[in-house]
Amino acid sequence: MRKQRNLSARQGAGSNALRAVIALAAAGMIVWAMLPAVWFSIFNFGTAVLLAVFVPVFLTAVFWPQVRRTVSRFSRTKAGKWLLRTAALLAAAGVCLAAAAAGMMIAAAHKSPESGCALPVIVLGCQTDGYEPSPMLLSRLQKAKEYLDENPEAVAIVSGGMGGNEGVPEAESMRAWLERNGIGPERILKEEASSGTEENLRFSAQLMSREQLGTQAVIVTDWWHELRTARWARENGLSVCAEPCATWAPLLPVFFARELCGVARLLLAGY
Repeated sequence: MRKQRNLSARQGAGSNALRAVIALAAAGMIVWAMLPAVWFSIFNFGTAVLLAVFVPVFLTAVFWPQVRRTVSRFSRTKAGKWLLRTAALLAAAGVCLAAAAAGMMIAAAHKSPESGCALPVIVLGCQTDGYEPSPMLLSRLQKAKEYLDENPEAVAIVSGGMGGNEGVPEAESMRAWLERNGIGPERILKEEASSGTEENLRFSAQLMSREQLGTQAVIVTDWWHELRTARWARENGLSVCAEPCATWAPLLPVFFARELCGVARLLLAGY
């Protein structure tokens, strides 16, 4: 009897420890998801998705005894069993879809160009404050400069229009940064009419055609963005490789989650 009590006590302690770890991890993700909203007033679809996932996980871990009793009551009825099974199947399907999308995103980011090929590099725009790039745009520009330094015959197409609060087109901000950091103006072409990824690639492909640069290019953007970028490139007649950059850590979860949902939607649509 004493052994059974000791075993039950150890199991209870282990369960409480696991709940505490899950609750702390979920709370950490909630805080991480909210950092862009607090620091930069960025609250996008990715933020909503992360909160929709991790707030219930946190509450379940904290209030597990009450949740377990509720689940137990549901499971005693036929309708309750059906709802629980449906929820479990949907959750499993969502996890599988997210895993497939993430795997494709990672694979696309590793499609690197051959060394010494000197293909044109398309640098995708991002938020800028006048001539001051945002942390995400700065990462893309630094990666583009690395590529251009390694391939002195290559030219850059900086692609991005002007948002309502940016002051100058993103392409102009990128041009200025590259020139300040040693890239000659004759190596920089601007595409400053686009307002999204699809237009980035469509207008850049048209610019490459006008300048007789061929149909092969290297795309510089955040690693999680390379997959959808490659899709739009193919639809506009381009064959592309990836030069991915890292995403500034405070912004990574919300933008990755948003992109993950976008790729999942493409998979469901038959991508």
